[in-house]
Amino acid sequence: EIVSVVMWRCAPTRKLAEKLVNLKKKHVRLGFGHTDDPSALTADFAKLVYPKAVHLSMEEKVGPRQLQYTSDGQCGLLYNGANVRPVTARHNIINRTSPVGRHEFVSATADVFLDKDLVSYLTFPKVDLCDVAPYKLHPEDPNSEVCVYGVDIAHSEETFEATPSLITRCFQIVRSDFQFEVGQKVGIAIQHGGMKPTPRNANAPGLSQEEVTDLMGNGDGVTIYTGEIVHVGQHHIEYKCNSYRSCSGAVVFLLDLHQPTSVKQEDVGKAIAVHSSNFIAPEKPNYGFKLI
Repeated sequence: EIVSVVMWRCAPTRKLAEKLVNLKKKHVRLGFGHTDDPSALTADFAKLVYPKAVHLSMEEKVGPRQLQYTSDGQCGLLYNGANVRPVTARHNIINRTSPVGRHEFVSATADVFLDKDLVSYLTFPKVDLCDVAPYKLHPEDPNSEVCVYGVDIAHSEETFEATPSLITRCFQIVRSDFQFEVGQKVGIAIQHGGMKPTPRNANAPGLSQEEVTDLMGNGDGVTIYTGEIVHVGQHHIEYKCNSYRSCSGAVVFLLDLHQPTSVKQEDVGKAIAVHSSNFIAPEKPNYGFKLI
């Protein structure tokens, strides 16, 4: 089904973008995919995670002439024991204004095997930016940056039958009494699409294309970017995990190595958040919003 809603006019805003935050990483092959730190996870664990990366294509109409525009993002499939529900970042599917005019979300398609189709249309709630309450990332700081998209998570309106083949592509959400903690090791699995890691897309204008490729890859296949939590907020977490524009909407999950005691064996590989964006300040990390 194609979602189409009319956008209310409100203050112009930019689409959120992620960035490269750790220059000590190196993009390498691990099994049939890639990672930026092979010491952060085992090859067997990576083999289980790679199929869970899902590329999302978003269509929107832009500007006074309502030109059709396609952008790239990520989507996660969440399995609750009964069925499967896709999730992404809200800003991927929201209606908004920008300096070029209004942006009207049209549809989202996921590159995932559902109902014998390689590509499946996903239906998300009709949301306008003007109806969303901004989220203050550090409420104790009067100068705190805000996420204008609020708690930046959007669940699809439909669920899918949990077939055995589909379950292998799904994450399960971590236990309800899980305690977030600074130092927990996390990752995001990215199925690269049309947008590639570049100095501009990775918010790294001081680096060359060769340097960005060495850190993040050339945008082929699946990459697991790794890092650790550096701050826990009320509804979000911040982490030193590299990212670039089009990674938003990916599931943030717990890695299988070097975890503190707060992470039990049953928590490994579980979904804890949805990857959102970065701070404007260059020294700040990327962040995502909690799923529990």
